[in-house]
Amino acid sequence: MYDSFVTTKVRPIRKLFIINSDDKTTFITIFNSLMHDIDGILNIILQVDEKLFSEINKEFVNRYDPDVILNYSTLDDNKLSEHFNTITYNSSSKNYNLHDFCSPLFTFTGTPYLATKDPSLIPKKVYASSKIEFSSKSLLYAMNFGVLDRKNYVRLKRITSIFQDVSFSCIENANIIKSILFDGNLKYLNLTNNIGSAYTSSTIYEQSYNNKRYFNEKGKQYLFISQPTNLNFIIYFWNTRNSYNLERLAWIPIDFLDDNNDIINENTILVFNDEKDKSDVVAKFPDNECIIADRYYFPGEKERWISFEHDQYLTGTSQVQALTHPNEKTFSDIGFGGGFIFEIRGPSELSYPKQHFLGTLFTDNLIDQATFPQYFTRLSNKGLSKYFKHFNPYKTSGITESFKLPLFKDLLKSHFLHYNLTIEQTPKTFILEQLIQLIGGINNTYLLSDERIFELLISLTPHTRTERLVKKAFPEIENHSSQDELISYIGTLKDRGEISLPSTVLTMENISSKLTGKSDPHNLYHEKLQILNNSKILLRGKHFKCNHCSAMLWFPLESFQRTNYCVECGNSIHIPIFIDGKIQNDHYKLNQLVSRAVDQGQLSTLLLINYINKQGYSHFNYETNYEIFESGRLISDIDVFVKIGKKLGLCECKSHSPFSNKQIDELLNTAKIIKCNFIILSCLLSKDDIMIKETVDYLKNIEINIPVFIITKDELFSEKPQRIYEYFKVENRTGEFYKGPVLIGNQ
Repeated sequence: MYDSFVTTKVRPIRKLFIINSDDKTTFITIFNSLMHDIDGILNIILQVDEKLFSEINKEFVNRYDPDVILNYSTLDDNKLSEHFNTITYNSSSKNYNLHDFCSPLFTFTGTPYLATKDPSLIPKKVYASSKIEFSSKSLLYAMNFGVLDRKNYVRLKRITSIFQDVSFSCIENANIIKSILFDGNLKYLNLTNNIGSAYTSSTIYEQSYNNKRYFNEKGKQYLFISQPTNLNFIIYFWNTRNSYNLERLAWIPIDFLDDNNDIINENTILVFNDEKDKSDVVAKFPDNECIIADRYYFPGEKERWISFEHDQYLTGTSQVQALTHPNEKTFSDIGFGGGFIFEIRGPSELSYPKQHFLGTLFTDNLIDQATFPQYFTRLSNKGLSKYFKHFNPYKTSGITESFKLPLFKDLLKSHFLHYNLTIEQTPKTFILEQLIQLIGGINNTYLLSDERIFELLISLTPHTRTERLVKKAFPEIENHSSQDELISYIGTLKDRGEISLPSTVLTMENISSKLTGKSDPHNLYHEKLQILNNSKILLRGKHFKCNHCSAMLWFPLESFQRTNYCVECGNSIHIPIFIDGKIQNDHYKLNQLVSRAVDQGQLSTLLLINYINKQGYSHFNYETNYEIFESGRLISDIDVFVKIGKKLGLCECKSHSPFSNKQIDELLNTAKIIKCNFIILSCLLSKDDIMIKETVDYLKNIEINIPVFIITKDELFSEKPQRIYEYFKVENRTGEFYKGPVLIGNQ
């Protein structure tokens, strides 16, 4: 049953253009197209050079979170998609049309709510150029004010757009330029800038890529200066203006300064491509601060068009769901629009690390992708983004889009399959699922975080005595097998029927005495023991000797009949009231399912799941016990997949055994392949144990870019566990994310 609060929003498509180095013709083509687009200048352009695949560019693109990459270069589409984690469309493909990804300005007919309260958000007058060419004068006009051709001008005036009453003037006078160069409210290319702006968010979960606070210092204006032929720097200015679209930024050709030195004052910060350009200018302005554009400096994620957000509830049982967004919160309230994004946030199923190849799992397959490839669905940094064409003339019933909510395990399988790996559940999975169901759900596993209860269940498991006997009879086994492996071997033999282990049967008086110390109240564990009995973890019955064959028998209370029979000899027996002159009390034994879970190490796994669950994350999912195959060959296994928010982790669970270097290496390798966010090593050893220290030392000598959490007995049984998510914050001391071994509870 799905029941969650969701937010839908309609917004323009965010695009990343990739062009070949110094491809001025393609740049102009893209530029002219974006001048017709809502938020046209808030798309980014990168050219193919030695910095394209740098880590700083990768994070710059990630913060922008584009919906699509439009590839106008000779680079391979898959290479771009894998590096920038975004769907790529090639401009030379058969069905490609740039206009499919644009939202024309003239179709903007629905006035946002904020604009009805503050009409100044829509400018009264703006300036624009009529064309763009690679000459000093043309670039000066076009890059700072935009290009408005006659066709688009007519459309804006004739169609009932919200810009119908805006006055458009051609900018052709250098004196006018000097007076309004930094005034964004008078620029045509900023037509939708103020009306769509909301905020830029920076959080403790993001690294800062602008510690020097470039481009947003209050009271400053930033002048980008270069040769008009330097496309690389012009693109740098374009992208930086995208990041700081409300700041006072402008670009000029270097020769414009020859007769216009007065454009620079004491509040002007000069930005140059390199030291050479700087040296040509700085002598004239020695007191002005300068910035060299050595890399991109950018803030946190930007949020726009909150006026077009709508809150509602998602309910139902089907994986395929549909949501309707109201017509009054769209750009075109009369149904004449272009390509837009229908954005959905809220459901936990959408809280999965962004992967460009997982979008198809969220589609309802109603669109033929071969014919209409632009109809994509993708996971974004904040939810689900789905392409739609808003062409529904004069219908005001709103926009309805359907989508699918896949299961966590389906996302995992597709995630691994993308890297040519397959994952399959093991029988242990079903044992654990049945155990959780027996307990009454994951929220009832809190009983396990009581160390005494946990140890009681272990002691009531038949393998405990058998383990001691095996070690005594075969001492060489202990030298070659860990305790966890030995228990697993015994459990496997028992499941095959090759050995039979006698159950541990105790009275409630004996069980209670195991849990309480001399100084504890006698009823300290009465409530928890009652819960264990109610949930059939502890089974209640009678324990006595058959008077025919002397076999020790145990009968559950619910199986009593008027006539009962010995399971060994088959003779009818009577349930004794007295044994050796004493009143026969009820006896309790551990449910066989729980015993199997202990044998297979699943109680330790459940302890870790409970540990994370009780930290109270709103979006928490897990899958247990998978084997990983490559070309049909088993290469590794994972005890638990964990998703906390949008962070995906791999977990290895042990009882009292150490982590082998081989297991650690396999986990690190798998994490690197699928690009997961963290690893957890969980065990019942003390944090001060020498084997834990050896694990930490081993991890410190490996280059690891993600945190590896080591959770020991002290933390697993803690009443107030330390929140793992705290380690996804940026570390104050270094300004970077935590990585490498993190011994939880040791800080």
